[in-house]
Amino acid sequence: MNCERFFLGREEPYLHRVVRLLWDQYARAGFWDLSGLVVAVPGGRAGRRLAELLTEAAARNGEGHTALLLPRIVTAGDLPEELYSCQEPVADGLTALLALAAALRGLGRERLAPLVPRPPESDSLLDWVSLAREVERLRTDLASEGLRVTDAARRCAALPGFHDGARWEVLSAVEEAYRDLLAGQGWIDRHEARFWALEQESLEPSGPVLLVATVDLPQITRQILSRSGATVTALIPASPEEADGFDELGCLVADYWIDRHVMIPDSALRIVDRPVDQSLALLDALAELEGTRTPDEITVGVGDEKLAPALERALRLSGVPVRSIFGRPLTSTRPALLLGALRDYLASRRTEDFAALLRHPDLEAYLYRCAKEDDSRIDLWRAPDRFDAYVSEHLPLHLDPTREDLPGEIATLCRWIGELAAELLSEPCPLSEWSARLLQVLRDVYAPLLLDPGDATDRQLLRALRALVEQLENQSRLPAEGPLAARVSFSEAISFTLGQLSGAVLPQESDQPAVELLGWLELALDDAPVLIVTGVNEGAIPASVQVDPFLPDSLRRSLGLVDNRHRYARDLLLMTVILQTRPQVTLIAGRRDADGDPLTPSRLLFACDEETLVHRTRAFLGVGETGEPARALLPAVKKSRFWAPRPKPAPEPLGELAVTAFAAYLSCPYRFYLSRILKLRDAADEAEEMDALLFGSLVHDTLRALATGTARDSTDPSEIAAFLEADLERRICEQFGGEPAPAIRLQQGQALRRLQEFAYWQARHAREGWRIRADLAECELTAPLDVDGETFLLKGRIDRVDEHPDGSFLLLDYKTGDTARTPEETHGVRGDGEGEWTDLQLPLYRLLAASMGVAGNRVSLGYINLSKETEKDTLALASWDEACLSGAIETAREVIRRIRRQEFWPPGAASSYGDAFSGICFDNCPNRAELLQNEPPVNAERRDG
Repeated sequence: MNCERFFLGREEPYLHRVVRLLWDQYARAGFWDLSGLVVAVPGGRAGRRLAELLTEAAARNGEGHTALLLPRIVTAGDLPEELYSCQEPVADGLTALLALAAALRGLGRERLAPLVPRPPESDSLLDWVSLAREVERLRTDLASEGLRVTDAARRCAALPGFHDGARWEVLSAVEEAYRDLLAGQGWIDRHEARFWALEQESLEPSGPVLLVATVDLPQITRQILSRSGATVTALIPASPEEADGFDELGCLVADYWIDRHVMIPDSALRIVDRPVDQSLALLDALAELEGTRTPDEITVGVGDEKLAPALERALRLSGVPVRSIFGRPLTSTRPALLLGALRDYLASRRTEDFAALLRHPDLEAYLYRCAKEDDSRIDLWRAPDRFDAYVSEHLPLHLDPTREDLPGEIATLCRWIGELAAELLSEPCPLSEWSARLLQVLRDVYAPLLLDPGDATDRQLLRALRALVEQLENQSRLPAEGPLAARVSFSEAISFTLGQLSGAVLPQESDQPAVELLGWLELALDDAPVLIVTGVNEGAIPASVQVDPFLPDSLRRSLGLVDNRHRYARDLLLMTVILQTRPQVTLIAGRRDADGDPLTPSRLLFACDEETLVHRTRAFLGVGETGEPARALLPAVKKSRFWAPRPKPAPEPLGELAVTAFAAYLSCPYRFYLSRILKLRDAADEAEEMDALLFGSLVHDTLRALATGTARDSTDPSEIAAFLEADLERRICEQFGGEPAPAIRLQQGQALRRLQEFAYWQARHAREGWRIRADLAECELTAPLDVDGETFLLKGRIDRVDEHPDGSFLLLDYKTGDTARTPEETHGVRGDGEGEWTDLQLPLYRLLAASMGVAGNRVSLGYINLSKETEKDTLALASWDEACLSGAIETAREVIRRIRRQEFWPPGAASSYGDAFSGICFDNCPNRAELLQNEPPVNAERRDG
C-alpha cells in the first residue's frame, strides 16, 4: 500500500476544501474525471453532500461547460468490498440472520445454557432470531477489529482473572456451526469473506482510494487497505502540526487526543434545565440570528436522539421549515401499522385490536369499496361509534362475529376483514410462503388507491410500500425446505417482517430550504455556517457503552476493540473540527431528562483549563442563578383564540323531561344542552370493566327482577340472596357472554357482596310488613305539571314502591355508588329547608306516584343504599316537610321556564370529576372564566350555521 496524507486544516468547511483539492488535481479543460476514484466517507449523508458539492463546483467553475464524472462514493463500512473479490456468493443479511438462528437452535438448549440461562423454545423463530441478533452484534464488533469469535475466546482465556470461558466456548461453537451451515448451502457471510480475502491475499483494488476524514476506520478495513496494494490518499481534518495525532491511514491516535483541550467560548455554551428548555434555547439561538441566515444555512445537531421529535415540533410550531435525518420509522408508517393491526386482531380477536384495525384509514377505504361492491347500506362513517357503544355496553374481551347481540353492521365488517385476510388463516408454513399472501393483502388494500407521486403524503406512502414490498420479496426467496426454512404462523411472519424493518426510517422531504436536523457523527462534515448542537451531555456526546452482556468496556480494551476511551478521543476531535470550521456554533446542555432525572454534562465541556472548569461546573450546577420562571413553548398572546360553541335555538320546544334530567340542568345548563338537546355522548372502545353507570344498571335490573320474582315477599335472607345471585349470573352471561373478562367477574363479585347485604335488610323489611308493589316497580310513569298555564310532561320510572298494611308508602331509589348518601346530601336542601336544590328527582317522584293513586301525607321518599360501606344504614329516608317539597316543585317550574326561554349559557361550575364535556367547557383551564367570555369568530358561526 502506498498512502499519502494531506492535512487540510480547519479554515473552512472540510468538504469544501476536499472539492477544491479534487478540482485542482483532476479538472482538465472542461473535463473533470473522478470516475477512477473510490472515495470513502464516514457516513451516507456526507457522501450525498460531497456529490452535491462536486456537481455545484463543476457548474460554477466551468461556467456550465465542465463535464463531471463522479467518483464511486462509499461509506467507510463498505470500503473493504471495493478492495477484494470473493469466489463464493456472500449471504445477504436476511439469509445470514436465519442461518445464525438455525445454528443456535441446532446446538440444543442444554449446550446453550452457559450462554443464555433460558434458551427459547425450539419452535419460537422470533425468539431465536432475537438471540441471533445479539450474537451477530457481538460478531460484528469483533470482526470490525479483525477477530473471529474463536480468536477472541482464545485471547480472553489468556487474560488473568478471566472466568467466563464457558460462555465463549459456546459462542465459538455457535460461530463454527453457523459457518458450516452457510457453507453447506453454498454461502459465505460478509465477515468471513473479508477474512478469506486477507488470508488468501485475494485483494484487487478497483482504483485509487481517497479517505475523506475517515478518522475511525475499523481495524479490518485498515488491514485490507494495507495489504491491497492500493494507492491511498488520506485527507485529514487537521493541521500538519497535529500529524502525531493520526496514523499512516489518517486514523486518530487516541493517546494523542485524550488529554487535549477543546477551545469552547463561554458565549457558545448554554446550560438549561429540562428538555423543553433545550427546545426554547434552540429557538432563542435562531432568534438571535435576526434573519441574517436562510434555513439551509443552519444545522441543528442532535446529541440525544430522544430529543429529536420535540426539537422538530418546536421548530415547526415556530414556522421554521425543518428536515430531519431521523425521519419516520418505517414500522410506524400506514402499511406497517396495517399489517401489525391485522396480526394483533387475527391472532387473538381482542376487541381493542378490532377497534384499532377499524380506525386504520387505509382499511377504512378498503371497507368502503367492499360496501360499494356489496351494495351495502352500512354507514361506515358511524360504524366506529356504534362499535364503541356496543363495547361500552357489553365489554367483550374478544370479538365473536357469531354473537347474537353483535350489531349486524359490525358482523358484516368482521366478514369483510375476514375475507381480506382469508389466506392468512392457515396452519404454519415456511416464511417464504407467507410473503405472497401478505403481498396480496397489501395489493387488495392499496392497489385501488389513486396515489399521486407529486403529493408529499402520497409520496411517503409509496416509499413505505416499496420498502415493505422489497422486504417481503426478499423473504419470498428464502428456501422453503432445509436448515434455513422455518415454519411459522402468520402472526410470526408479520412480526418477523416488521422486525426486519425496525430501525429503518423514511427520510423527510422538503421542497424548500430547510433547517437540517442531524446526528452527532454527521456534524463535523456538515458545511452549514451556523450550527446549534443540543443534548451535549455525557452518554450522548461523547457516546459510551455502559452495559454489554458480552463485551464490557474493560474486556473491549483488553481485546483491542473500540472502547469508551477511544470514543471520547474521537468525539473530542470531532468537536474541535466543528468549532473551527464554521463561524457560529452554539452548544446546549441539559441538567435533567424528560423524567426529571439528573444528567451529567459532557466531559468535552470540561476539557479545558482549571479556571474554566470551575466556572463551567458552577454554571452547570446553577450556582448563583436566580432562576427564570417556566416558559411556554408557544409565545403568549394577548387574548386566547379558543372559544366554546354557543347554544343555538332548539328546532322544537321541549315539552317533556325525565325527572332525573333536572339535576343536569341545575348543575350546568350548557352540558344539559349538549347532552339532552344535541344528544351528544361519549363512547370508548378501550373499556375493560363496567363504569359506574353500567354497574348501577346491572344491579338495578337484578333488583327489578326481585320486585316481580318469587322471592319478593320472602323473609328469608338466604332465599333472597340466592335469587339475586342467580339472576345476576344470568344477566352477566347475557350481556357479556359466557366467558366475561376477569375484570367483569371481579365486579360481579363486588355487586354480589352488596346484594347479599341487601338481602338481610330486605328480609327484615319484609318482616316489618312492607311489601313491594310489583305493578309499580320501574314502570314508565308520566305526570303533567302546569307551568304558567301550559302543561309540561314529567316522566320517569320509580325504582321501587313499597306499601305497608297501615296505608303508608315508600318511594325508593336504588343507589349503587361507593359511598352511601342521604337524599338531603344529593338534593342540596336539608330537612329544615336550608340550601339550594341541586336535584329534584325524589320530590318529583311524588307527582309521578300520584298519577297512579299513590298520594297523601303518608308517602315517604328515600334511598336504598347498596354501597361498599356496608356498615351504613341501607335505608335513608328524606326529612323534608311539605313546604320544602313545594319549593322543589317551584324550582322545577323555574327550570322549565328557562328551558322554554332557551337559556343554556353560560356553563355551570367546572366539573370536579371530569366527563365527556370537560374539554369543551374548559374545566381544567386556569383562565376558564376568560375563555368562556370569548366570542366565536363570525366565520365560525357561519360555518356552524
